[in-house]
Amino acid sequence: MLVSFALETDAVSVAQDANAAVLARHHMFLQQWLALGVMVRPGEDIDGFLHAIQSMPQRFRVRWQKMLKHARITRGPDGWQGLCHVNGASDLQPLKDNADLALLDEVTALVSLGIPEEEPGMMISDAGLEACKFDCFALSETFKKAESLASAGIHQGERIIDVWNQRFRSLARSARHVTIVDRYALSDGVGAAGLERFIKELDGAGRETMLTIYAAIEKPGDEDIASNTLVQFRAKLSRGGIREIQLYLIPDREFRRVHDRYLRFDRSVCELGEGVSVLGSRNNKVFRDCTFNFKPSMPEHHNRETWLKQVCTKDCPYLL
Repeated sequence: MLVSFALETDAVSVAQDANAAVLARHHMFLQQWLALGVMVRPGEDIDGFLHAIQSMPQRFRVRWQKMLKHARITRGPDGWQGLCHVNGASDLQPLKDNADLALLDEVTALVSLGIPEEEPGMMISDAGLEACKFDCFALSETFKKAESLASAGIHQGERIIDVWNQRFRSLARSARHVTIVDRYALSDGVGAAGLERFIKELDGAGRETMLTIYAAIEKPGDEDIASNTLVQFRAKLSRGGIREIQLYLIPDREFRRVHDRYLRFDRSVCELGEGVSVLGSRNNKVFRDCTFNFKPSMPEHHNRETWLKQVCTKDCPYLL
C-alpha cells in the first residue's frame, strides 16, 4: 500500500531562485509522501537531508523540515550509506526487500544507471525495485500502483498473504500505534480468525507496536470469553513486533451505532467493509468481496474511538 522509497539527497537540492515549476514539483512530492509514502533513510539520522534543503526558499525549507520530523520514515538496512554513492545497479541491491523505489538526481539516473533521457525510470530487477528520476516521481509505476490500490476493493479468491503484503505490511512496518475498530472482531468464525491472522502478521512486521482493539460483546458476562480469546492469540506470538495490546469491549447495543469498520495506522486509515474478517478464511483465500478505502485519519475517527472508550465495559482496557 505505502511506497517505501529511498531518496538521493542531491535530488532535492533547490536554489533560492528556483522557478515556480520546480517548487510546485516539490510541493506535489511532499503531498504524495504524506499520502502514500514512507522514506527509507540511511543510518541513524537525517543530517544529509537537512543539509540538502538549506538552500531552499524558506517556506519550502520549513515544509521539508516538518516532513522530516513528522512524516513516515523508517531505517534502512544495516551498513547502507544512502544513494549518494550509486555508481551502478549493484549499489541498489542492499535495498532489496527494504524499498520499492529509488528516487535519484537526473545525472545519477542517466550516468550511473543508464536510464534514458526520455524515460522517467526503469525496473532494477537484481534489486527488486524501481529507479526513477526525482523530477518524474509522479510517473513512477510504483506510485501509480499504490494510488490504484488505495480505493480498489479486495476480491474473493485473492490470497490472504497477497492482501497483507500489498495493503498492510508497509503500513505495519512504519506505524507505532495501530487501532482496530471492528464490532465483529471477536465474534466466532471468520471475525476472530481474521483478528488472529492480523495480530500474527503485525507481530512479524511491527516494531514494538502498540495495538488497540475495539470490539463488541453481545451480553454481560462475555467479557471473560472475549479477553481469554485474545490472551490465547497473544500467547502464540514470538517475533516481538507488538509491544502491548489494549482491548476495549463495548456492549453490542452501543457498538451497533458505529457502522464503519477500519484499521488505523498512526494517522492513516484503512476502511474495510468486512473488517478484519477479510483475513480470516481457513483456506488462505479471501472468502468474499470487501470494499477498501485508504485515507488520512480524520477527527471523526478519533471522536469515534473516544466515544467507544466512554461506553466500554467497566474493566477496560484489558492489557495484554
